[in-house]
Amino acid sequence: MNLDYSFMNPFLLFFLGMISLYFSSEIIINQSVLISNKFNVSKLLVGVFIMAFGTSLPELFVSIIAILKDSDGIVIGNIVGSNIANIGLVFGVALLMKPMVIKHLDNAYRLNLFSLSASSVLFVIFLYDNVLSRSDGIILSLSCLIYLFLFINYFSIDNQSFNENESSDYSVLKLFFGFILIYFGSDFFVNGALGISKSLGIQDVAVGMTIVSIGTSAPELFTTMLALRNNENNLALGNIIGSNIFNLGFILGGTAMIRPISTSQKMFNRDGLFLLIVTALIFFLFFGINGWSPDDSFTKYEGLLLFSLLIGYVTFLFIQKDPPEDVNPEKATA
Repeated sequence: MNLDYSFMNPFLLFFLGMISLYFSSEIIINQSVLISNKFNVSKLLVGVFIMAFGTSLPELFVSIIAILKDSDGIVIGNIVGSNIANIGLVFGVALLMKPMVIKHLDNAYRLNLFSLSASSVLFVIFLYDNVLSRSDGIILSLSCLIYLFLFINYFSIDNQSFNENESSDYSVLKLFFGFILIYFGSDFFVNGALGISKSLGIQDVAVGMTIVSIGTSAPELFTTMLALRNNENNLALGNIIGSNIFNLGFILGGTAMIRPISTSQKMFNRDGLFLLIVTALIFFLFFGINGWSPDDSFTKYEGLLLFSLLIGYVTFLFIQKDPPEDVNPEKATA
């Protein structure tokens, strides 16, 4: 859906987006907890399967619109930028606000981290020839389906008892409403931010694309911060990790199956490799955390590290003098 907001004040649009994102995140968090408690489902699975899929809807809509308009660079840039922002912005800022305690790094976490790392490595390998072919898209999508199959079949049950009295008669309906609201909230947020940048005389394409990438990560940011505020660490982590896996496997893989996507060597050399770096850092922090943190917690120092890497990456994008490389969809072959 591509709505025209030119008649609205960009500052008002930005404010409405922030308000919509906040309240929709409240709805999603509350209803996800109810569903988890009612049906005795792991909150990590709820975070991955329900929250991550719902908060990835902006990336899905942006990618579909971009592929229909033959804007291959936006498709790739949107997903890569969003995944980097999910780690550096969402996880980083969330940790700066509140440390996250991990009681036990069990096999469910290991499966999620391995799947995130494997999908990121596969994606960067496929970038090497500057084309994401249909076969590449099939492999990415299948890897996502295998991950979901293993997670649902082996790690879906929570240790809590089944709660028949938990009030969740309308939880699915409320959750659906929350996802609709979060979509429009992110749309308001992105268009308002772009409008503000134009009103301030900022016309650089890199600035615009950065705002879009960070804007599509706004749902993950709000839901993760509210989950941490409510001490729902599994929901927060499932949301971040699951969103990145969905972005690469379901959204990008599915988009490539619709039509092969051309990219550039710069995307591989710069953005793809940086995505691997921050993903490897997350992997290292998770598996190294039990070695040096006595209370098994992510601290503000890890959050500062992740956020600083994002700031450095964005700054590097802005100071580059070379123009963006053109991407010709006609070069893509199945």
